[in-house]
Amino acid sequence: MNGQSRTDRLGLRSPAISLPAADASWRTVILARTAILSALVLGGLCCLPLAFAAEPALRIVKSSAPGISMLRNGGFEEVQDGKARSWQPSPKGSRTAAGEGRNGSTALVCENPDADGWFGAAQSMTLNRTNTAPLIVRGWSRAESVTGGSDSGYSIYVDLTYADGTPLWGQTGNFRAGTHDWERREFVILPDKPVKSFTIHCLFRGHAGKVWFDDVSVEEVKAEGGAVLFQGVPVVAADVSPRLTSGMNVGRALTSAATNGLFLVRDVAANSDFFAVENGTCRTLI
Repeated sequence: MNGQSRTDRLGLRSPAISLPAADASWRTVILARTAILSALVLGGLCCLPLAFAAEPALRIVKSSAPGISMLRNGGFEEVQDGKARSWQPSPKGSRTAAGEGRNGSTALVCENPDADGWFGAAQSMTLNRTNTAPLIVRGWSRAESVTGGSDSGYSIYVDLTYADGTPLWGQTGNFRAGTHDWERREFVILPDKPVKSFTIHCLFRGHAGKVWFDDVSVEEVKAEGGAVLFQGVPVVAADVSPRLTSGMNVGRALTSAATNGLFLVRDVAANSDFFAVENGTCRTLI
């Protein structure tokens, strides 16, 4: 690890890790004149008297897209003096347990008998970005007799600080309470500004019970084709929609859509791509 420690939103001092600047070129597009229908579908079927181009106009950058893996020892396999290397224990601590992770690997274990105190571990990283890029956060956990309901007290929890010093706190993927086998949480952070640093927590607080964490990761999305953030999601222009794109980058494509009065639609529940509306009959939106 390198860098200096810092105190994050949750009050935990964590070692900071520095990473090189990303080279992805991201920007936010705001188009007041573009008409967007963002939730048309139930069960994946379009029931409006509209027709959609056979191929998408804008493709969503899926969360499974390759990114830059940033966390160190996200699987907790590297252990020193009984603690996971590169992770800072929370005030009430945590422990590693060989053979208790997914597929017999090592897990981070937190056990709280009375719901008091703050258990888990955290890792901080310094990015010092000069541009914006989405961060994809993933992690797994299983639980035994966890009290209460699903909330941020049992979660993968991220605080970040922008380059201008302003914070974005409490980005979480909450796990279910009770008793359950390994379950995965994944969420995307879409920064409004370049990110200076972030802290990620395997957090168990305000609940009694026993939990295991494993395979935690943070990736920085790098997309081809001049990707942008549009309607809260990262997109790239599709070359197969000549009327909308005509070989242009996404910003020019969306400006063309606004000028020509085109509608873009997508199935939000299915995380589909954006389609341009054409003609006047109904078809399935896939």
